[in-house]
Amino acid sequence: MRTIIIGDIHGQFESLMALTDELKWHDSCQTYFCGDLVNVGPNSADVVRWAMENNVKVVLGNHDLHMLSVMRGKSKARPKDTFHDILEARDRQEIFDWLVSQPLALSIDASHILVHAGVLPGWTEETILELSGEVEAALRSDPDSFFENMYGNQPSLWSPEIEGVDRLRIAVNALTRARVLHGDGRLEFEYKGLYDEIPSGLHAWFDLWPKQNPPQKIIFGHWSALGARDFGNAFALDSGAAWGRELSALELSYAQGVAQYTLTSVPVI
Repeated sequence: MRTIIIGDIHGQFESLMALTDELKWHDSCQTYFCGDLVNVGPNSADVVRWAMENNVKVVLGNHDLHMLSVMRGKSKARPKDTFHDILEARDRQEIFDWLVSQPLALSIDASHILVHAGVLPGWTEETILELSGEVEAALRSDPDSFFENMYGNQPSLWSPEIEGVDRLRIAVNALTRARVLHGDGRLEFEYKGLYDEIPSGLHAWFDLWPKQNPPQKIIFGHWSALGARDFGNAFALDSGAAWGRELSALELSYAQGVAQYTLTSVPVI
């Protein structure tokens, strides 16, 4: 079985179809989306429906969560939001129910974890999946309360003693919004630029994740300025489909027990 992980699609359904053609994709492939299925592009509903129909394993991104909050009336659509096709869809409730059942993190195999944005120093695979499970449970059981408390940048520093809505919020912020951190591990949300231009005192989150014999390699999207790029302990997959650049997929395979990565990209149509 082939394992294929596709970066941030952002409603670019025609580009997704072009990418699957390029990959010679078939429904026996184990397929993953690394979040931000919706928004910016013109066909969010078709992207989500395709994922649902083809049993794609999905982690939620910040754009997905924003849309779900809008669907529940807990926040307002922004002028540039383009997911109106979902808001007005006949199967709107089915789409909502499916999306709120998706996690923020997935274990692909013993060596790879999928998240939308990043993880924090000191987290283990157990921590990542535990926090994802807590968010998933809150989303399923009481989405209104969850979205009422989701927004905000605090707390910005992880502690295992954090509880309640603060614990859910820092999990969401790290797993769906992280790009750079302060040296002590505090989240910083302002910088969105190039890796080589990160300001002094800030660090890409994966530069604070173990580099030598990392416990798991993190596959992620979200940070489009990075492009599709292997950083050794992490693989970035957002190649800027939202901005008309490319949509990328990573095929994960093994040769004599060593992970092999094949990157395929198509221009956005």
